[in-house]
Amino acid sequence: MPAEGVPLKPKDKMLKNEEVLRLVKLFADHGIDKVRLTGGEPTIRKDIVQIVEGIASTPGVKDVGITTNGLVLPRFLPDLKNAGLTKVNISIDSLDRQKFAKMTRRDGFDKVWKSIELAQDYFPKVKLNVVVIRNQNENEIVDFVNLTANRNLDIRFIEFMPFGGNEFKNDNFYGYREILSLIVEKFGDDVIRLSDSPNDTTKAYKIEGFQGQFGFISSMSDHFCNTCNRLRITADGNLKVCLHGNSEVSLRDKIRDGSSDEQLSEIIQKAVNNKKARHAGMDALKNLPNRPMILIGAYSIPSVLTHVDSNGRATQVDVSAKANTIRTAIAKGTIMLTPEISRQVSENTIKKGDVLTVAKIASIMSAKKVANLIPLCHPIRLDFVDTVFEHDLENHQLHCISTAKCGGNTGVEMEALTACTIALLTIYDMCKAISQKMVISNIHLIDPIPHRPQPAPRPVSTYIAPAPVPPPKPTVEHPQYAPIPARHDEHQYAHLHHPVVAEQVPLQPVNSAPGGGRRPGSSIPGAVNVFGFASNAQPKVSYTPIQNGTSYQVVTSDYIRGLIKLKD
Repeated sequence: MPAEGVPLKPKDKMLKNEEVLRLVKLFADHGIDKVRLTGGEPTIRKDIVQIVEGIASTPGVKDVGITTNGLVLPRFLPDLKNAGLTKVNISIDSLDRQKFAKMTRRDGFDKVWKSIELAQDYFPKVKLNVVVIRNQNENEIVDFVNLTANRNLDIRFIEFMPFGGNEFKNDNFYGYREILSLIVEKFGDDVIRLSDSPNDTTKAYKIEGFQGQFGFISSMSDHFCNTCNRLRITADGNLKVCLHGNSEVSLRDKIRDGSSDEQLSEIIQKAVNNKKARHAGMDALKNLPNRPMILIGAYSIPSVLTHVDSNGRATQVDVSAKANTIRTAIAKGTIMLTPEISRQVSENTIKKGDVLTVAKIASIMSAKKVANLIPLCHPIRLDFVDTVFEHDLENHQLHCISTAKCGGNTGVEMEALTACTIALLTIYDMCKAISQKMVISNIHLIDPIPHRPQPAPRPVSTYIAPAPVPPPKPTVEHPQYAPIPARHDEHQYAHLHHPVVAEQVPLQPVNSAPGGGRRPGSSIPGAVNVFGFASNAQPKVSYTPIQNGTSYQVVTSDYIRGLIKLKD
């Protein structure tokens, strides 16, 4: 805050709640998934909880963060967390009460520290922003690092930057290399460099054995302009493509003049295309007019188009610096069938063949071809792809759920979505000779642990299959041992070791088991899997009476339920 304060704008010059949410939705439609409310001080808005709730409920937005001075945060924090807040940054430039009051021009240390303690109860990690100024607080750098010993804090040391009214002087500047040298001098080889994501603004470190971490935002001495993907919308509705730039475009005025979302998108795209490769540098910036930091504020958004370079040309995102982790994505979609198609699929009587098996294979094949289909996707070594089906016979709907998994440095969302889409298209192709009135809809990503509806409980008796006994070969004298061909071109047969004749009847899909793993097919005594993969394993089999005690449901694998009808 400048010593002379800042002029307050009339309320009608500020973005309204509905205008904020319209812009957030517009950015989310273009791929934005992280939004941060900064300042200024966002908690001075009376509708801050409603704004957070609206942003968090916007489709596509995954993270909603807030940067605050912490003075009144405890009053809002429970409601903000319930509204969908996922991250919090708190500004604190000194751990000394008197020095804090001098640097911030208010005696609020106790309130801020209370906010930090409370935030740790609500979030797994809390970030603290510390602006380092020479001859003021550089002697507290090690004290801040020590806070991470037994707290999951992320201390971010920020280089002092020139803004309107902050009395920036070169003599006050304390660069990140000097800060790091002080830390290394204290902790030596225990200082560990962490990996950064391609668009991180922080150079991350930690002390060996400490719970938290620390880092440096080196905007002046080692800029990160070429990887910065942030855009900022000020509280009064102006778009800034660079924090240090003095060029602004009023989106508020365009909204109030009746501009459509398409027109707003065009304005934003032009602003992004005109973004400079880097800012002017410390010596030039201190002489350029720019808002005080407290007025830059309000809505910080990663750049709309991560696949566009500074010249507006398409480019692939560099993921080489990302850490390898286990990545899972699950996509779900639905195809509305006609009653006749639904019946034939359930009875497996479609003339083109086994619809669900062909769709499953097609989905797996397509997931492996995503990089060849979508230009800017990365080739991925997939560790697991699977598609399962849920057939809603009553409503004539077939739901497809595709899972993709890999250990790598980029996500598999497109692989899961492609697998699901191709499975549904394959079903359409297999059934279109009967009717073309099928409708594919609602293809979307779902949580890695899907909450699927469970069938109503029914009485189940359990049968433990004994060890298999080699069956006698079928003869005229023993017609009851006539073989039933197993599916999937496997040269094995299923035999019933009871004095009955078996008849295979229609198949129905089944949900995959939790975790999506493939287990060997279950079997009835001495039999291979009726539908799925043949196996000599003898796991537990559940028989459930479903028709007057004469038909039984055999759970044959994680993916398929086969029905065997037993005749006297």
